[in-house]
Amino acid sequence: MNLDERRGRRPATATLIRDAPEATGAGDLITAVSPVRARWTLPDGTERTGTVKASNGTRAGAPVPIWLDGAGNPVDAPVVRDDRTTTITVATGPRVRPPVPVHAEGVA
Repeated sequence: MNLDERRGRRPATATLIRDAPEATGAGDLITAVSPVRARWTLPDGTERTGTVKASNGTRAGAPVPIWLDGAGNPVDAPVVRDDRTTTITVATGPRVRPPVPVHAEGVA
C-alpha cells in the first residue's frame, strides 16, 4: 500500500441502516455494489450516518468494512499493490467481449 494513499485514512466498520438492493443488471453488466445508508462511530465516540458502498443483497444490521478520511467521512480504500488491475476490452468482429481484468505486475 502506498503510504501517501493511506495517510489520513483509517479502517472502520459501518452498520447498514437499510438493506442493500439485490443485484441488478443482466448478462455481463451486473451491479455488485451499491450505495446504502449506514452508521459508524468515530474514534472519539461520535456516531455518524451517511452513505457507504455495500455488496448487493447485504441486509440492514450487517457490519460493512469501510475506510474513513481524517474528517470521518467514508472514502475509497487505499489501493493495495496486489489489487491493481488494468481492464482491457477485446473486440472480435461484430461482437465485443466484456472487459477482462489483467493483473498489473510492477506497477508503482
